[in-house]
Amino acid sequence: MKRQILFRWILFFAYVSAIFTLMIVKINPSEVEIPRYILGIEFDKLAHFFLFLPYAPLAWLAFSPGKLSSGVKLRLLIPIFFSGVTLGALTEVAQMMTPFRNADIVDLSTDILSLATGTLTLFLWLIIYGRIKRKRRSV
Repeated sequence: MKRQILFRWILFFAYVSAIFTLMIVKINPSEVEIPRYILGIEFDKLAHFFLFLPYAPLAWLAFSPGKLSSGVKLRLLIPIFFSGVTLGALTEVAQMMTPFRNADIVDLSTDILSLATGTLTLFLWLIIYGRIKRKRRSV
């Protein structure tokens, strides 16, 4: 069991490290062919959205204690969401400090929207999974 928890922590911290690294490294668009828009949405905003989307589920896997009531578990989603917002804000601050990246409030807004989507999806999954689990026990 301890190995599984360690693996979850390593996975989460590797994910956070990858996000932070991707947000501060220099990406030269002239060397890489990236479309500017996809379905009318800037590629940069889509990248931010999909980078932050798995934050809540991965944080949940890494830090959720197994033997708590479902109400307590659901309340743990609030600090998970705000820790993700903090990560998004820190990446924007780090971008301000690099000479080749720009901080953008719209990027932070996209990060927050993505975190809210991921957290809401996790919330709904926990409720549905909890109900299915209770039904199985009562049968």
